[in-house]
Amino acid sequence: NVVGLSEREGRAILEDENLSVRINNVQRAGADEGEIVEQDPRPDTEVEPGSRVTLSVNREAPEITVPRVAGLSTEQAIAKLVEEGFAEPSASDIIFEESDEVPFNVVLRTDPPEGTPLIEGSTGKLIVSQGKAAVTVPNVVGMSEQEAADALAAAQLTPRISEVASDSVDEGCVGSTDPRGGTKVPRSSTGTVF
Repeated sequence: NVVGLSEREGRAILEDENLSVRINNVQRAGADEGEIVEQDPRPDTEVEPGSRVTLSVNREAPEITVPRVAGLSTEQAIAKLVEEGFAEPSASDIIFEESDEVPFNVVLRTDPPEGTPLIEGSTGKLIVSQGKAAVTVPNVVGMSEQEAADALAAAQLTPRISEVASDSVDEGCVGSTDPRGGTKVPRSSTGTVF
């Protein structure tokens, strides 16, 4: 049983017993740097000479600080985090959030926040802008100008009226829109009625 010994002591004992040693670095609270916290096979297990014993050795990882990545593209932020010693975030660590001010794919913030100390190799979450929320342009053809403007405003679009002479549409009524009804556009886009 070499659990509780230093890596050097444990390795020497096992090699004296004609066993091969493999080291697995782990982080274990309460254990000293370089202390063997586990062995596999377990102590007192009979093995053939030359067999491999894996020792889990405590390594205190250095502490690093969450860097400022807000304002960077997702790709730039991931590269900076990895460069600083963080693990690359998985797809589930990237959370998209609507933003009227920040363009699509730009990092809004991190969780934990910038400046938080963490263990090297840690990961966190990136909160990334998905841009303005998309809304559907309502079909306002045939409505009065005021009804169309109200419907566009209710859909969170900015109405713009452009009067056009037409033989096929009654005066004061909408004959077409740009973009067309049913189209998805960013919230606060302009919808022009003709």
